[in-house]
Amino acid sequence: MRAAVAAQHHIRAPCCSKQGHYCLVGLSRCILAVVIPLDRPVPEETFNHALGAALRETTARWRRRRDTVAVERTGVIRNRPNLRPDILIRDSWSPPLAIECSFQRSDAQRDAAHRLGLVVSQGWPIRTALAVHAPSMFRRLSLDAMTEALRAGAEIRYAIYQAAENRAAPRRWPADGFIAGDVYALAALVPAAAVHKEDIQAVAKVVAGRLVSAAALLAERLPAHLQEALVRQVHQRAPLTGLRTLMVLWLDALLMQSGTGISRAPAEQERAWHEMLARGQGLVFQPAVAALGAARASHVLATGMALEQIDSAREQIELANLGTHINVGAELLPILSEDRKEAAAYYTQPATAELLAHLTIVYEQLEASEWGDARLFSRRRLADLTCGTGTLLRSGYRRILSFHERAGGTTESSQALHRVAMEQGLAGADVSPIAAHLTASSLAALGMGEPCGASQIGWVDVGGDLGRTGSLEYFDADNVTDLFGTAGGVSAGSHTNGSSIVEVPDYAFDWILMNPPYSRTRGGQSAFDIAGLTEKERKACQKRWAML
Repeated sequence: MRAAVAAQHHIRAPCCSKQGHYCLVGLSRCILAVVIPLDRPVPEETFNHALGAALRETTARWRRRRDTVAVERTGVIRNRPNLRPDILIRDSWSPPLAIECSFQRSDAQRDAAHRLGLVVSQGWPIRTALAVHAPSMFRRLSLDAMTEALRAGAEIRYAIYQAAENRAAPRRWPADGFIAGDVYALAALVPAAAVHKEDIQAVAKVVAGRLVSAAALLAERLPAHLQEALVRQVHQRAPLTGLRTLMVLWLDALLMQSGTGISRAPAEQERAWHEMLARGQGLVFQPAVAALGAARASHVLATGMALEQIDSAREQIELANLGTHINVGAELLPILSEDRKEAAAYYTQPATAELLAHLTIVYEQLEASEWGDARLFSRRRLADLTCGTGTLLRSGYRRILSFHERAGGTTESSQALHRVAMEQGLAGADVSPIAAHLTASSLAALGMGEPCGASQIGWVDVGGDLGRTGSLEYFDADNVTDLFGTAGGVSAGSHTNGSSIVEVPDYAFDWILMNPPYSRTRGGQSAFDIAGLTEKERKACQKRWAML
């Protein structure tokens, strides 16, 4: 009584209406699955187990840690040991999330709303729940047939419920109706939906305050010439902005260190970061350790006080249990930046990035054998040449990683995929060195500490006598060294501090996800109105831009 389903990605089609016949349609072929109905409808618990089994197969992580997806289990809710959520996902990558399923949409919606506010046994509250409306076609399928149909891409419908501050009723998305998708789309939604934007913003505000305080400590105690030297290391123009940037670098490094061997004593912390460098993790620790050494040599007490503030900021982030979907740079730079308006640095929202990645990167573009190949990124490339802090690149990479795991990728092959992606397959550039650094480090973090060499993520300069135009220079050359040598286009994580160049050959990319930023006239401002540029530089940029 199995459904004979072979296509990779399907939607339920209305073309087959005969009793016991269901048509699952792919983009290139239609496969008729003849299902022998059971004598009586199955209970909803059967669908819960089928969906849970299918969800476990969507990612290598859930496949390996099968308890992450708990189905019809008691003892998972604190103070209510007999309560059995239909499905409870407890993933270290994101806060807990409940899924309530029913053949009756009203039941699924009611139960999902009731799960909000419950506390899982580990102590974290459930702030997001999904209501899944199971189509009637599943009522008469066996457990095996249901699971197989779901894994083959059968359509299900679902809605998001989130606890809302200062509101009696939960927030629902969409406001009416349901999202139509398959189990893979549902799995991709889980980590993004589980994290509240308000939670991220609240933590980011607290963390930003700690970083500002740390920068002020150094500004009060370090001599002016050393402040200027530290600012030059992070390629920032204004000293205060430069010191705040430096604090972001240190925070980023502490988060990547993952709590092992963290010390608030500058000498010990510098030693720990050197050890991380020796393990091949220069993407994150190369600029941080150089700046820490210089600051410590000048004023060890002030450096230690600043490091203490930064470490307390790290604790705030980790205690908030926001998972890997929080990007420190994307949330902190807008708060800390003094020239966001001038640079038009309005960073792409994560929800927008996820939508663009899903529209652009589609499973049917490649065969399953290629998606499942750990060396996929040696042949396929993804780019964002105005990458900011990397929101679009992360979404695109996660999309490709999900397809790799869908095609049978394991934890080991996913690690290999990540190494090749970082070294060959992901290209990004931005006019802000710190933004490019945070892009590279946040992508590296998705590999959970897997070492990798120099990346194709870097920064390109703007201004100067030649009127450098940032990433627009790639219209003129495969790399930017023809125009201004090692002053820009430098790859993040280069151990030789500038010898590795971000190359952008014509026709080199399979996917480009990009939100072009400042180079346009808007709101009474001219193009290249960027803080720190002189009028002479700005005019040179406009002249160069017109030629390009």
